[in-house]
Amino acid sequence: MSAIDLWTACGTRVYLLNGPRTSNVVSWEHVTIKMRSHVLSYVSGQPERAQLIVDVLQQNIGLMDARAAWAAVGILKNAEEWMSEESTRTFYRFLRSQLEPMLTLEELRLAPFRAQKGREPGEPALSKGSTGGLHGVNRKHRKRAQNRLRDKIRATTLKMQEF
Repeated sequence: MSAIDLWTACGTRVYLLNGPRTSNVVSWEHVTIKMRSHVLSYVSGQPERAQLIVDVLQQNIGLMDARAAWAAVGILKNAEEWMSEESTRTFYRFLRSQLEPMLTLEELRLAPFRAQKGREPGEPALSKGSTGGLHGVNRKHRKRAQNRLRDKIRATTLKMQEF
């Protein structure tokens, strides 16, 4: 609610909508109910900001809006994992069409480096002054490791001399 308070204090319109649905329908619908109740209590405390909050959340429990962006993606198998890029693009495309009467979202375009078909990553090039024997190990890192080992040996010998 702090984020909604911040954005509405700046005069920004806030759109509330459901994200992709998980396999736990009860939990997903519970979040929708709680979100709506929190927003209604916020609006009752600050009625002047009510027109800045647009509720596009699921209206009735158990009823599914086929035009909603979350319905286009389907049910996520694992709520702990990230969505695939394709599913994310599908969600955004349907979100654009769902919110089109209220606002215009720009089209999602691939960055030039993502649009090109990439090859399999190869081995990193050796930097100047490095030996070919240890790939991926920087000379400074090796030197620091040697110095740490030397310091441990010195500390151990000093403790042994104290005994």
